[in-house]
Amino acid sequence: MRFIFLSALKDLRRVRHDPVTLVTWIGTPLMISLLLAAFFGHAQPKPHGLVMIADQDKTLLSALVLHLYTQDKLGDIFTVQQVPLDEGQRRINSGDGSALVIIPKGFSQAVLGKKEATIQLLENPAQSILPGIVESVTSVMVEGVWRLHQLIGDDLNRLSSGGQPSDEEIAASSVRFSHTGDGIRKYLDPPVIKVAVENTATNPGRRQVNIGEAMFPSMAFLAVLFLALGLAGDMWKEKMYGTLRHVALTPSSIAGFLGGKILAQWLIFAMVGAVSLVSGKFLINAEIHEAVVAVLWIAACGGAMYVLLVLLHTFVPSPRGAMMLANVVVMFLAMLGGCFFPFDLMPSSLAKIGRLLPNGWALLRFRDILAGQMGPVALMAGFGAVLGVTAVLFVILVKRLRWRFIA
Repeated sequence: MRFIFLSALKDLRRVRHDPVTLVTWIGTPLMISLLLAAFFGHAQPKPHGLVMIADQDKTLLSALVLHLYTQDKLGDIFTVQQVPLDEGQRRINSGDGSALVIIPKGFSQAVLGKKEATIQLLENPAQSILPGIVESVTSVMVEGVWRLHQLIGDDLNRLSSGGQPSDEEIAASSVRFSHTGDGIRKYLDPPVIKVAVENTATNPGRRQVNIGEAMFPSMAFLAVLFLALGLAGDMWKEKMYGTLRHVALTPSSIAGFLGGKILAQWLIFAMVGAVSLVSGKFLINAEIHEAVVAVLWIAACGGAMYVLLVLLHTFVPSPRGAMMLANVVVMFLAMLGGCFFPFDLMPSSLAKIGRLLPNGWALLRFRDILAGQMGPVALMAGFGAVLGVTAVLFVILVKRLRWRFIA
């Protein structure tokens, strides 16, 4: 046991004598938090899009369509611009705007029931949510016109058929409009069916998060991966300095030497994790319920990743080749494991794979720890799994160091 602590103390002293590297390790999560705060701030995410209207009809009814996409809450989401058709097509094809609505000639006559017309909707393929809202609003408008014709279509046709309607026709249509309004008023005022909208963000147990806060766990684990990548290469220094060979020739065991290094790495990961949580809390207002448990989780997962990457180094005959292999593995894990791209934005097939990767699995538990959603049993099972995997990798690594790497 004494040799394990001496080995850990040796590594910690080496870190102390290399302040630039230490500052870089500590500064990585701090820099990430500063960038997230600079890019996204503390404000809640508010999507905003541009709807372009190409009005080919140039009538009073077609002009009313412009106001359709800015009614009520839609005004906070969309800005509406009326543009010429060719300009609108050029801009939407270049990715400018969320959608282009083309109102054809004869639109007002179609509303009055005298002919048919087709509204064209060109959507920006680079966006997914906002064009869908535009499509839904347009569909509601078309549905509303159809319902209007079901109720008073005959009167609209009669009044718009041309010529001056007689006083008797105007009076008869007015009476039918009034009777129709009385017939449907009992369903509308008060409404027979009400919709109760519940915003989960207003529930006591849940709150809205800004984009920076949502990305914070992924960025924290990205820092863990990069730190493990940098620490793993230290084993080649131990080999080139002859430290491993000397340990192998003494009564002290390779297992004790490696155990001391892992203990030192746990302390370094815990320190970096603490800095990451503090910067996330005060710079991007990240919600952190179990700070101590979160730091321990980062340390445990970082230690497991360190052992895995050191093990990969032992299969390559040169430091440069080993670093290239480790870089490829880390980038693969980061991209598919939710560090670069959140699982919600990934294709479902890739997200399923990413959640099964070591860092993807650990990242999901880390999010639950920060949200305070992991009970004692789940925490014990999670830490047991991480430490169990670390122990298995440790045994394999000791054998590789003793029989393959030292020679």
